[in-house]
Amino acid sequence: MTSQNLTIASQNEASPRQASRDLVMSGTLTKVVDLLAVIKDSRPDQPHSMLTTAATHFANYMGVPLPDLTTSTLRPAMQGFGPYLGKLRSKKGKPLERNSVRSYTNFVQLLLRLGEELGWSAEPSKAEAKWKEILSGIKLPRGFGGIVKYANANGLLPSRFSDDHLKVFKQLKTANGRHPQNTQKLLGQFRHVIVANDLRDEFPLITHPLDGRFFGINPDNWPEPCRTQVRELIASRLNPATRRLQRGSRRGAGKSSRRENENIRPSTARNVKTVFGEALGYGVQKHGLDLRGPIDIFEVVCPPIIDPFISWKLDERKVAPNGIYNSLAQLRGSLQK
Repeated sequence: MTSQNLTIASQNEASPRQASRDLVMSGTLTKVVDLLAVIKDSRPDQPHSMLTTAATHFANYMGVPLPDLTTSTLRPAMQGFGPYLGKLRSKKGKPLERNSVRSYTNFVQLLLRLGEELGWSAEPSKAEAKWKEILSGIKLPRGFGGIVKYANANGLLPSRFSDDHLKVFKQLKTANGRHPQNTQKLLGQFRHVIVANDLRDEFPLITHPLDGRFFGINPDNWPEPCRTQVRELIASRLNPATRRLQRGSRRGAGKSSRRENENIRPSTARNVKTVFGEALGYGVQKHGLDLRGPIDIFEVVCPPIIDPFISWKLDERKVAPNGIYNSLAQLRGSLQK
């Protein structure tokens, strides 16, 4: 993704409104409101009110107020602007008409063209280039791009992006109609991507509920013998032919034991590995387990670690009780066999 800061290409050509243009265009134009002011003064024949309305929609799309919207974010973020407009609703609850979506998109493109006609050329944005470099090759969860766009719109390098910026991002999304729980989930995924891809050094101002290097340890980094033990336990519960075991008989089984005794799906197996990796990381950070030595599965799945780990997941991470209970019940049921 390339970005642009509109800078003067030439100031030698005279024009009827050269003085007013030089007043705003001296140096580097970084704000869209400044570009709108130049267009209103130098090109009164253009639909200034519609350009301003389109820019306001674009600012909402980027998650920033219009006065903070930078010119460097317009062209790189154009691709998602149309789909964003398509999801908007009018005061009566109806979606925007396709003609309106097309018009607002065209007016933002017109805004760019007019800036270029007024003598501005593209320069790379350091913030956007750095974000692209760091996240290159990483599979990002849905909605992650919104955080990146917000950071770029404010000219924030990853090293300057902090918890306070995430709070403001959440407030903006909530004010625009996004459910608070969905936004909070996105912030959690953002932190997870940082840790899972070893990017903590790139984001020094982002903290984590369990702040430490051993948070959600990847199965490939588990010590033996617990790595082999967990993999063998999961493999024994899956059907080799279908990778989905048939459910066993439930006759005579109490309701509380069914979840532990029945066979599991591949998605459940992945959840079991995820929860065990987090429990292992919790044990390393809070209870002194040493990854450099052997760790048995029963050293992790034990009351001194699992009980406070569950409390942490429920109270601090706000995880739904069913999700963590299901995974731990499957693990417990396997160990009891």
